[in-house]
Amino acid sequence: NEYSALYVPGKFISRINPQYMEVVLFLTTQLMDEARHIEVFTKRALANGGGLQVCTASTEHSLKCLFEQSDFSCASFLLSVLGEGTFVDLLRFIEEVAPDPVTADIVRRARIDEIRHVHFGMAHIRYLLSEDAGAVNMLMRAVFERSLVLRDVTSINELVTRALAILAGGGIEPAQLKVGTGRVNGLLKLMDENRRKRLVSIGFSPEQAAEVSALHTPNFM
Repeated sequence: NEYSALYVPGKFISRINPQYMEVVLFLTTQLMDEARHIEVFTKRALANGGGLQVCTASTEHSLKCLFEQSDFSCASFLLSVLGEGTFVDLLRFIEEVAPDPVTADIVRRARIDEIRHVHFGMAHIRYLLSEDAGAVNMLMRAVFERSLVLRDVTSINELVTRALAILAGGGIEPAQLKVGTGRVNGLLKLMDENRRKRLVSIGFSPEQAAEVSALHTPNFM
């Protein structure tokens, strides 16, 4: 997910007119943030002793669709408003259930970075819709087309939900997993609620926001 968040804005920088210096420079800081996330998350995974495990084909396919988006506004919408916005909720959740203070601090710092990215994406889309209300159809079409490509991905990767449930419950005993699963279900509900709020705040109707949120990829990003 973090590699995709690095690659997507990176491919647009050379296409932006230098007159828009602030945008170019902000996207450059975004690349620096994502590179730092990649480094620290990789080191944290390796510190477990188990090494980097697996990435499912569905996850790879989901991220490939994101990278192939050729329109900057659509890419920013899919990545920053929907993807990173949802990721902020995930990072806050992990911070709350982290098994050690180092992990909690890692995700806290990453969340602060991601919030900047989300607000940039929201500001861009809010301005776009204020200038062209019809652009909402373009954005919704981008979400719908991505959902069609990912129509076989109907749920979150079981490896991810299981890991989150173990973290949230504090272990693998049946009672702990029951608590953890309940907390994960609460997280998914919160993600949906917050996606809708963000969408309404930038110019979508409540009905459009609900539709877009429901179509968002189960891969979070």
